[in-house]
Amino acid sequence: MRRAVVDLKLDALDWRSLDESAHRFALAVGESGNGRVQLSVDEKRWCPGIGGHQTGTTRMSADPKQGVTDAFGRVHGLSNLYVTGGSLFPTNGWQHPTLTIFALAARLADHLKAAQRNPIPA
Repeated sequence: MRRAVVDLKLDALDWRSLDESAHRFALAVGESGNGRVQLSVDEKRWCPGIGGHQTGTTRMSADPKQGVTDAFGRVHGLSNLYVTGGSLFPTNGWQHPTLTIFALAARLADHLKAAQRNPIPA
């Protein structure tokens, strides 16, 4: 049986994105008056294989050169192939993506229902 081998390495942009997302989250919690977040980021202890969510393999973009799908998850160049899930994310945030994944799936379902009622030629 064939198996994929994934060699996941985070680059400088990944670490900056993680740091910025965590910082913005901490600021928002503090500004809301609902608590405080003390950040202690140690990249040697943070392991994407345990707590990370690999995303971005079929990124959304209006430009087919920058992504695989349009904003609704339709694969560029194909009229009837859609993708949904975390693979659509053009970048990843600091916290769990589950609600965003669900929102993308619900939005796609609404889009497909509307397209079925009012077909648009591809």
